[in-house]
Amino acid sequence: MDLSKLTYNKNVSDKEEIRPVESPIILPEKVESPKGEGGLKPKAMMEKLIDANRKGIFEIDAQSYNWEEYDKVYLVSDVDEFAEDLKELLCTPPDISKTYHWAISNPCFEIWLYYSYFSELSAEVQSLEQITINKRSCTLKTLNGESKAGGIDPRKAFEEMPTASANSKIHYAEDEFGIPVLFATQMHFLADDVLSTLGTEYEEWKAKKLALIDRFKKEIN
Repeated sequence: MDLSKLTYNKNVSDKEEIRPVESPIILPEKVESPKGEGGLKPKAMMEKLIDANRKGIFEIDAQSYNWEEYDKVYLVSDVDEFAEDLKELLCTPPDISKTYHWAISNPCFEIWLYYSYFSELSAEVQSLEQITINKRSCTLKTLNGESKAGGIDPRKAFEEMPTASANSKIHYAEDEFGIPVLFATQMHFLADDVLSTLGTEYEEWKAKKLALIDRFKKEIN
């Protein structure tokens, strides 16, 4: 199975961390806005998807990919201030040939990173309900940095996927439009797909990484 991901979240832009397994079937990419203002907004991502379907070519960073070589595309989005846009996109999906999935996080991708280490919502995280929507993402990023010694490192998101997926499912719920409620994320759907696709290759990679870390610790002691 081929698995492609269209994402605009800055925390998954490090390909060495997101794609540590030498597998040709997974192609994670970050698609920037034309003006270099960061990742694409939901509607801009959908326009990119429709354009790729029309042309038969998916263009990222001056590279072209054959649209038909990939059977899945994931659109990774925060809710943030885009709730109305996401509602519109989910209620009126485009007529395209490609299977695509949204992976929406509320309020933002950082809630997925939080679930990499915690199964319960701390009082500080729950307090996000009391602040304005436009401040929730920034506040959660700050809380993630304070939630454990050294903060939550987004570069370790790949190796913590099984834990994050299990914790995410505990809190998952969505509204009548299919948008995750606050503190819920659809990233576990993407993560489970990746883990299923990689199969034993994922655990083999983790074992090798742990062995390398252990060897490094012994060498410096």
